[in-house]
Amino acid sequence: MLLLRNSRLFFRRLGIASIMSTSINEMLTKTHLKDNPAPTEAVIEGALPQWLSGELLRTGPAIYEVGGQKMNHFFDGFAMLLRFTIKDGSVTYQSHFLNSETYRQSFKQNRIVVSQFGTASYPDPCKSIFHRFMSKFSVPELTDNGNVNIIPIADELYASSETQNLCKIDLDSMTNTEKVNIYGRNNIAVNTQTAHPHVESDGTVYNLGTAFSGRSCYKIVRFDAQKKESGPTASVVSTIPSSSGRNPSYYHSFGMTENYIILMEYPFIVDVLSLIISQFTGKTFFNTLTFDKTKPTYINIIDKKTGEIVVKHKADAMFAFHHVNAFEKDGHIFMDLLHYDNIDIFHKLFLENIQKDDLNEIYATPRRFVLPLKVEKDSATNGELSLPVGTSCRAVVQDDGMVHCHSEVLMDVRIELPQMNYKEYNGKPYKYFYGVSAGFKELLKVDVENKTYVRWFEEGCHASEPVFVANPKAKEEDDGVILSTVLDCREGKRPFLLVLNAKTFKEECRAVVPVERWAYSLHGRFVSKF
Repeated sequence: MLLLRNSRLFFRRLGIASIMSTSINEMLTKTHLKDNPAPTEAVIEGALPQWLSGELLRTGPAIYEVGGQKMNHFFDGFAMLLRFTIKDGSVTYQSHFLNSETYRQSFKQNRIVVSQFGTASYPDPCKSIFHRFMSKFSVPELTDNGNVNIIPIADELYASSETQNLCKIDLDSMTNTEKVNIYGRNNIAVNTQTAHPHVESDGTVYNLGTAFSGRSCYKIVRFDAQKKESGPTASVVSTIPSSSGRNPSYYHSFGMTENYIILMEYPFIVDVLSLIISQFTGKTFFNTLTFDKTKPTYINIIDKKTGEIVVKHKADAMFAFHHVNAFEKDGHIFMDLLHYDNIDIFHKLFLENIQKDDLNEIYATPRRFVLPLKVEKDSATNGELSLPVGTSCRAVVQDDGMVHCHSEVLMDVRIELPQMNYKEYNGKPYKYFYGVSAGFKELLKVDVENKTYVRWFEEGCHASEPVFVANPKAKEEDDGVILSTVLDCREGKRPFLLVLNAKTFKEECRAVVPVERWAYSLHGRFVSKF
């Protein structure tokens, strides 16, 4: 999220602009970033592990202007896809602006046609005021600008933002895409969904969506591993009413263990009426959100098979973009996430603020909650429930009968974009996770058991989310490599794909790509293919 102490210098070093007098919004335009659809051979420095074979796919915001109309927020930019093909000790690189319907229509009409997170769409000059007014008594059209993550459903890949509209990717061409509402095709009414679904070992996918209405609710949706001729099939596992009634919580991810799904309702609330009328008030989605620090966070624990809420707890007001992991132990759920006390991060990431604010201090803190699955109030001592040995977390029964859960700091370190050995350890006890820190100048490996960490750092370099790829013969959790796309801002240098030994956290090699730069991608996925 471009968190640097001197953001103006950071953007200049990235090659977004050559003159400091140019504004950030003018820097982040299509003219300053070119796609590279033809495979380009990278120069390998070091040696790739012989077993490493597949494709690293990433997406992120890249273009912030169309037809002279500028976007406002870092989350709003039109997406660029990055593709690194690793095979037989070599790496090729490709990139292409995501050919979403939002992208196509915006550049065809030379204006922002669909509102993004922090940027309102511009009215169609061909429509009368009366026609625009009469067509806007529903939740507005939502974007398919998949600039957040690459998600798998059945045997297909989709670029995803946080709406129900996904952008199906044809990797053979990188340009052929299709706007798809898989939920609607399966008669499931949701308006938003997370870009961080959970994928089980058999390919079954779980995701969490929200339906906006007079009685808004959350829906846990399960996608089958095998698709039918008409496409992926899905069903609703659970429908959970919003604790705030009409106005639901905004969230970015959710937790899942072997048997349970964890839905966090932060006091970061969507005003649904404001969202509906935003089409003629000029408000953005972000404008409809309100954070109330006096309200609690609700923690819903849902049985994955029955869809029933097993127990509902409270916590202090907070927000988290990303869950790290969650697992069951001793009748409790241990849930690790990256914790914010407030929502300052959203304000910091408006483009007008990125160039002037000190963004290095807004990283999240890794925290752990220990959540009772059963509440035996009679066993509480002065209201305090007994938790497993080895944690400083607390669970206190309140007068209303609910349990207030207090977290512990896993480690005094600032970190974001967490990744782990997901395939083998998601939903299970684990030891390691990886992330970015210090204004994206560092990669960290965090040991949650010993509460230590090691780092990778190289002056002038800025790394992306670290993706863990396991050695096929691995016997230990951290036996594998970390892949990160790195922007090298030193004069005369080129960006590269960094390969770290996940166990030692030392560099094994880098694949230097002969291009000026690429988009700073948020999330991605490694696909074993060959």
